Amino acid sequence: MNNTEYPLRERARQNQPAWAEDIMQPWDDHGFSEKEGFITSHYWTGQGSVNVFNVVGTIHPDYQRKSWMNLLENGKRMNQNLPLLESNPSYYHDTVIKQPNMYFKTVDGTNFFIGDDGNHRTCIARFYFYEQGMTQLHGVNINHYQIDEVFYSVYQSLLAEIERLKLRVYLKPRKT
Repeated sequence: MNNTEYPLRERARQNQPAWAEDIMQPWDDHGFSEKEGFITSHYWTGQGSVNVFNVVGTIHPDYQRKSWMNLLENGKRMNQNLPLLESNPSYYHDTVIKQPNMYFKTVDGTNFFIGDDGNHRTCIARFYFYEQGMTQLHGVNINHYQIDEVFYSVYQSLLAEIERLKLRVYLKPRKT
């Protein structure tokens, strides 16, 4: 538990949102790698917007399977980021590209995962935006992958059938 008190953290303790104990899900890097051959499109933007309440997880192993409140209380750099909110709240309102960059990944366009950087700031934005009645964090990097889940399922069924029949067939998807 951090001893330093900051207004946002104190207000979150006193008026804890219903989602504060939601667990941050891990990004399934292995599952994503298996499906990489079935990506039908990849959209990237360096100046996107994300609804912070649609962020469901992170790639960072230190914060996976921990709650948002836990990150607010115990995040490694939370005591450096919380004072920045107090001194420059417009950072969270501005539409300019966030510096340092913030990264998000999605495969369905609805559920987002924090990528290489932005765990603490996303957490702060969730609690801060909850108080402000806001949802959108602008100026962030977004990678949106669309995966042909039906074709992937067919591929998995074919692999299972090859295994069941003990065929000497090597099946590997190849993007063209």
